[in-house]
Formats: sequence, structure tokens, C-alpha cells
Amino acid sequence: MAHERLFRFGIFVDLLEMASMVVLIAALYTVLKPVSPNLAFLAALWRMMEAVICVVMTLSSFDVLRVLSGAEYLRVFEADRLQALARMYLGAHGAGYNVAEVFLGLGSTVFNCLWFKSGYIPRILAAWGVFAFLLVAACTLTSVVFPDFQAKSFPSGYVPITIFELTMGFWLLLKGLPPSEFAESPETSVRTRAGAA
Repeated sequence: MAHERLFRFGIFVDLLEMASMVVLIAALYTVLKPVSPNLAFLAALWRMMEAVICVVMTLSSFDVLRVLSGAEYLRVFEADRLQALARMYLGAHGAGYNVAEVFLGLGSTVFNCLWFKSGYIPRILAAWGVFAFLLVAACTLTSVVFPDFQAKSFPSGYVPITIFELTMGFWLLLKGLPPSEFAESPETSVRTRAGAA
């Protein structure tokens, strides 16, 4: 509580991250939907699960503040019990993050399969993305059954995803998205709609 403002700033940053995550998911779905609408939808759903879990996980941070607030109704608890409750809520935050990473891995694996199929980015980069996100999902799922595995897999299990995200970001920044066989030109779109009418 001596650093409550800093703790609240952390919650604020978490919420900004979740909002930007939804924008990213919408952008990925829009770009990759022409490649396979069903798979793009599945990937977007899994990534939205990640966002929802992260928002719920952020709520546990407010519980930490509430438990340690010193409010009158909390005086029925001893100080050490309140500390234990606060620690439990902080632990729930970490557990929620791990669960969210399963859906991050699954959704992003599918998105990278679509990147591979689309030809929008180099296929070697998309294949690396498939590997990196499958590794994240596998490491996280393994740590559910074997809790000690997480300490052993971090950070080595996350190096491939870091390499992919940095490379992908620079690639899109410098090259953009080239035309693809899946991209529909405005003229083709108008002709298709006119023919359907």
C-alpha cells in the first residue's frame, strides 16, 4: 500500500494492453479472413478468450487493493490473514496469465498457419511463428500438470516468440503487406456483387 499509485498504474497499463489486444485481433482477423474465414474466426475466438481471461485476471488486482485498504469492515480479520488473502489474489493474477497464454499460443498458431498459406509474409517467418506459438502453448499446458516445468522452460521457451514478434514487427513496418492471391481488388469485389445480384 506504500506504492498504491504505482500498483494502480500497473492495472491501468494492463487494461490498455487488453484494449490494444482486441484491436490487434480484429486487424489479424480482417487481414487473414480471405485466406480461410473459418480458421480466422477460430483463431480470433481463441485470442479473444485470452483477452477476456486477462481482463478478469486484472480484476484480482483490485481485490488486492480492497483487502489491504484498511477499511472498517476488514478489522474482523487479523493483519496476517489479510496479507495472506492479498497474496492469494496476486497468485490468482499469475495463474490467470498462464491460462491466457494457452489461448495466446493456440490462436496465434492458427493465425500463423494462415500467414503461411497467404504468402503475405515470407513462409519461413510464418513457419517460425507456428513453431514459436505452439511452443508457448505446449510449455504452458505442461506447467499445468507439472508446475515446476514453468521455471525450467522460462525464458528459453519464450525466446522463439520474442524473435518472431520482433522480426514480424520490423517486416510489416518496412515491407507492409504485398498483394496476395487471396486479396480481392475493389473492381473484382464490385463485379462479384453485381453478378450475385
